[in-house]
Amino acid sequence: MVWLIRTQGLHKTLPSLLTTATIISLGLILPLEIPGYQQSILGFNLTNQGNGSTPAIMILLNTILPQTLQFAPTELFTNQIWIATTAALYTIILGTVWTKARSLSLIDVVLLGLVAWLIPLKIVYTHYIVWAVIPFLMRGRLKQTILIAGLLQFADTLAYWSSSPASGPFPSIVASYGPVLTSLILRLVGATALVFVFYSLRKNPIDVFQHRNSPVSTPL
Repeated sequence: MVWLIRTQGLHKTLPSLLTTATIISLGLILPLEIPGYQQSILGFNLTNQGNGSTPAIMILLNTILPQTLQFAPTELFTNQIWIATTAALYTIILGTVWTKARSLSLIDVVLLGLVAWLIPLKIVYTHYIVWAVIPFLMRGRLKQTILIAGLLQFADTLAYWSSSPASGPFPSIVASYGPVLTSLILRLVGATALVFVFYSLRKNPIDVFQHRNSPVSTPL
């Protein structure tokens, strides 16, 4: 919506704003009035145990911190750090879209929004990553796509080996470090996507709309 406002103006974006507000109200806010819904959703997503298919990082932190630093973070403290980190990341993304709107394609904006939501999540599932990869594939950057697909496949392979260490080439290593590596690589997929988008902006800081409307146009 920020991208639309910056590129098309507030007046032309009003119908989309109204539609978005309706969807958010009916789909996200109104269900919070259902008894038990809010506690179920927030309890699942804000838990300090790192629910999901790759909770290894949260479990590792909950194990190492008390032993090494004699400090056991409470769920409230962890959530405060998590919310602050997420807010900081979203602020960076919103600032980028606001200042570089005419140099960003719509696909880039969608990708930025997805990975900004994806990276801080305590709960990580492989299909979350796949959703973020779809707009990345649509950017049409072959070398970048190969790297992202390779990371995703590596994480998927590690997840399989971690669930069945005997099937992998390094059973003892995978059994100990497989889940942690899988979780780190899944986060790395989103972080790499962010880096590639920012790199594209730095390499080609072109006003896309002005470029398309110029009398002579060369391929970007």
